[in-house]
Amino acid sequence: MRRLIRVIRDILLFAITVIIILAGVVAFNTLTHGSRQLQVAAVPRAEVDAQAAARRLSEAIRFRTISSLATAAF
Repeated sequence: MRRLIRVIRDILLFAITVIIILAGVVAFNTLTHGSRQLQVAAVPRAEVDAQAAARRLSEAIRFRTISSLATAAF
């Protein structure tokens, strides 16, 4: 019984050690590597004709939709 507890303890200590080493490596890589994100100029906003967009939307809302739950084509 004592041997089993000792083996379990050794396995847990090994796992904890591996986790700590892995966390250290990840932290080191995070701190030493800089950002690789490119600096680009902002894209200018597109001009939108609000009145024309509203007119097209109101026309699209008027389209008749066909829906049938009773047919097998659904």
